[in-house]
Amino acid sequence: MQTNNGKDEEQLIAIFRKTMFMSRVEHILERNIVMEGECLSVQGESFPLNSFERIFVAGVGTCAHPFGVFMDKILGNRIAQGILLIPPERVSPPGKFQLREVTSPVVDPGSKKGLKDLLFILGSAGEKDLVILFLSKGTAEMLEELHPGISFNDYSLLIKKLQSSGAGRDEIASVRKHLSTLKGGQMLRKLKAGKIITLILSDEPGGDLSGTFLAPTFYDTTTFQYCRKILIKYNLPLKLPSPLLHFFDEGIRKKFPETLKPNEPPVSRTYNFVLYSSTFMASDALESAEENGLSSFVLTTHLNGEPYYSGQFMGNILKDVCKYGTPVEPPGVFITTGKSGSLRECCDLAISTALEIRGMERTYLLSAASFLYEDDGFSGCLISGKTADEMEQKGLDPIQVITTGKSVELFREMGYLIPGKFHPNDCGNLYITLVPGKNS
Repeated sequence: MQTNNGKDEEQLIAIFRKTMFMSRVEHILERNIVMEGECLSVQGESFPLNSFERIFVAGVGTCAHPFGVFMDKILGNRIAQGILLIPPERVSPPGKFQLREVTSPVVDPGSKKGLKDLLFILGSAGEKDLVILFLSKGTAEMLEELHPGISFNDYSLLIKKLQSSGAGRDEIASVRKHLSTLKGGQMLRKLKAGKIITLILSDEPGGDLSGTFLAPTFYDTTTFQYCRKILIKYNLPLKLPSPLLHFFDEGIRKKFPETLKPNEPPVSRTYNFVLYSSTFMASDALESAEENGLSSFVLTTHLNGEPYYSGQFMGNILKDVCKYGTPVEPPGVFITTGKSGSLRECCDLAISTALEIRGMERTYLLSAASFLYEDDGFSGCLISGKTADEMEQKGLDPIQVITTGKSVELFREMGYLIPGKFHPNDCGNLYITLVPGKNS
């Protein structure tokens, strides 16, 4: 990429690359899971393996295969049966693991069979057995089974109408959990194992268990009655197919089981561990910045909003750093993580920030995604106080670039994109700012 002040930019990119290395799934597993004699230790909590007759292991999502390789390495022949649900990719099954390529179990027969196989294997574990379940990006799509009578088309229609009506994220999540036989902790009802360990790479800001992948192994406090109120709130009852309305009415009458509640037996048998999230990523970035001799500060791990307004927020914080030395004294870095987004959203936020910090010397923002939907070899962008002026010198209106969706193409042309596609662990977007001291 092109540079205006090589040392400053290299320092920022070094912090970013170290953070991305620390968030590699192989590294996360090694940091969090160890064998200590006959005990499996997860984040310091021990599980004596000799107290179980059999061990069943399953992994789901984009990181399931490296998880299987890791578990085969540390458990080996202790694994009675293992299965991995993965996106279509050319990999070999590790050890005793079976591989199933899954896209959408709701509509694809092969994927549906893969999910059925996973539930059969884990469901065969008894009270004296241990189940270890790993969840990563793609779990919400791969672990999906709609209630009988609910078609995929009706399901999609309802979600789209909720989104277009302005329903909140949590409201939509509650409805989706109730349409499913697995979400909202309901998967646990299908497992009879004495103990269930769930290992989670969360794409939810802060690693919130109730929101991550719609919580197949964590209880839910909402109800069918609450979902019915959501539909009424957004004037949807008259706009939906009758099977959907009938389903929620029947749920209220207890003809369908509720999502799992906190007092149900499976909850006490289940141990949920968030191995990585936006919070962990911020901590790794903080450590990397301090290794580079910079004062540093984590602003938030829950940034969640429209890129344009988030960029304004970021730019105003940078102004305070430069003018008042708060919340971090230059030379310094403040780190922000939060909701996952695309490369375009990273670039849109960066343009919005650039407008706020226009003319500020040696002030930078690195805006990057930890998971990329685009296959173009870039992970984020790096802008400075000169970026807005440089865009206008090319005859471009920065706001129009955002509204027309051209930010990625423009930043590629201007050399602002950071090369290097990373790994499939989605732990949210990462924003690192740098304000060097006057004499640095």
